[in-house]
Amino acid sequence: MNAVLKPDLATLPAPAAIQQLHHYAYKARDAEETRHFYEDILGLPL
Repeated sequence: MNAVLKPDLATLPAPAAIQQLHHYAYKARDAEETRHFYEDILGLPL
């Protein structure tokens, strides 16, 4: 039987804050719905 050691989260350093995001991608089922959301609602051109 193997033991799994889990670190105490209180002793871990805080993760670094995100300062920039260059690229993010995900699969979309409906390309037109996705375009509408980003361009027409958020105002971000694709």
